[in-house]
Amino acid sequence: MPSGTQVSTGQAITAAKMNTKLETIDNDDLVHAVALEDEWTAGVDGAGQDVTWYSDTEGRAIRYDASAYRVTYDDNMILAFGTGYDVAIKWTSANLTIMPVADDTGAIIIGDGSKDIDLKIYLGSVNEYVEFNVGDSKTNFVGNASMVISITSTLTGATADNAVEITVTDNQTNAANYARALYIAYTAAGTKSASGEANALGIDLTVTGNTPYAYIGSFYMNTSGNPTIGLASALSIYMDNMGTNLGSQHILDLQTGNPTASAATTRETYIRFRNHGTGTPTSMFYAQANNNAKAATYFLEQDPVAVGPAQVGAFTNDTIGTDAEDGFINCHINGQVVKIPFWYDD
Repeated sequence: MPSGTQVSTGQAITAAKMNTKLETIDNDDLVHAVALEDEWTAGVDGAGQDVTWYSDTEGRAIRYDASAYRVTYDDNMILAFGTGYDVAIKWTSANLTIMPVADDTGAIIIGDGSKDIDLKIYLGSVNEYVEFNVGDSKTNFVGNASMVISITSTLTGATADNAVEITVTDNQTNAANYARALYIAYTAAGTKSASGEANALGIDLTVTGNTPYAYIGSFYMNTSGNPTIGLASALSIYMDNMGTNLGSQHILDLQTGNPTASAATTRETYIRFRNHGTGTPTSMFYAQANNNAKAATYFLEQDPVAVGPAQVGAFTNDTIGTDAEDGFINCHINGQVVKIPFWYDD
């Protein structure tokens, strides 16, 4: 037993293989070094005793509280693992630190793939936590707070990098339903009013530095190994039955704030079609419908209060009159203003 072990009066300390059994010590401290051949005990089963191990620094000790079933390490006492003290754990009075003796050495492993355990980290409430669930092999973020996940990152340097990166290899062989790398199930249950919106996904981009190309979102798709693909679309949007109380429906809604103030030097458009390949696509748009329905009633619908590219009236000598007879669609081709005429259906 190491010197400096504090023992209360009347405490029994025993060693299984000691020739002498220490039963009653009248002084407060046992100061003699005693060599033990086997385990030693303080107290008896059901009536334990407190034990304190002092360090060479005042205020730093390891304490066993028998009544509270607790071993306490004072601030800055180190619990070390490994022959060379490879990993040290300590509480600094403010933080619990786990520090290896050398940088980037080893790993913290929970389970082994066959005997695993769930891990749950609470975030200030019993209703808000992060759970690593073994049963469904998922990481669950559960919470009633306004923000469950918050990621703040700063990218620096001259090499392009990703703030958040998800790499998925899909080896599923499903014959139905959807295989997804990212899935969001969002239910807009709260009643909103005035200009309140429901957004399943929101991205805000603020450009403060000179940038050749700025995109709120970019999508890239290619193939490897020449697989058989029935239909490929870089972006697929599907809207189902929206009920009978829907004011208006836009499957794709493109809006711009103040194009005049932006002062684009070459063009301002809602959609750009650009072919990067050497071949030529068959068409700019492809209209299709199922169940013998029409793809759309009108090719173009324009708000009556807006002055847009389509104008209605008497069309004579490249000018538009006031009579609702015919009309044209203004176009800009090869730097020239041209008009595509149409007949007014009256």
